[in-house]
Amino acid sequence: MENIEIFLETVNQFSKMKLKRKKDIIFLLGEISRSSDPNMLESISFSAKYIMGLLRVMENAKNISGISNLNDIKNDLAFNIESLNARIKKLISRADSEKQKVFDLTYLQTNKESFGNFRELLSDLEWIKIYLNEQKRSAAKNDD
Repeated sequence: MENIEIFLETVNQFSKMKLKRKKDIIFLLGEISRSSDPNMLESISFSAKYIMGLLRVMENAKNISGISNLNDIKNDLAFNIESLNARIKKLISRADSEKQKVFDLTYLQTNKESFGNFRELLSDLEWIKIYLNEQKRSAAKNDD
């Protein structure tokens, strides 16, 4: 767990202290580390970054000319949120049932408060993806 906390603190410093749901991200990272899928962190953080991008497009659609496929974007957003929710539920399914319940109530319900919490969780996961991408770029530069 200490390595997870160190990793998350590094990401938090990278984000200039913008992470908001650190305790629950630590929980998710712990479940990811116990997962049999070595690409789970990449996959979940990529999905979070993609969803956050779609949310930004939706929020700014009225200010962006030339967006003619708003319904397609809405459908893609809904599909990706549903898909990520299902993956997170599967990921935490081996955790303590009380922790699952709290996580579900906090992030995965269909109400305004839960969705706001979910967005903060996605934002933190997006920062993880941005950090991972930066690490890959740095490693590639060092290989040159």
